[in-house]
Amino acid sequence: MPEHDSGIRPEKDGGRAALGESGGQVAPEENGTIRRFVEDKIPTGLWVRVFVYVVAAHGVAAFLYLLFVLGAKNQ
Repeated sequence: MPEHDSGIRPEKDGGRAALGESGGQVAPEENGTIRRFVEDKIPTGLWVRVFVYVVAAHGVAAFLYLLFVLGAKNQ
């Protein structure tokens, strides 16, 4: 029975083989390290949403703080 090949091979060039000649990524079948890199990477859209939610939450918190500060001055 032949051994199972997981498709993941050790990086001999420090990961530089992940980029093709044009600077883009090559297909996972051509280089086994690509699939692991893509699966471990968080999608860009998720980073953008998290950033927007964090900024919006801090904006709401700053607005509420401002309301409490201004309300305390008027008493």
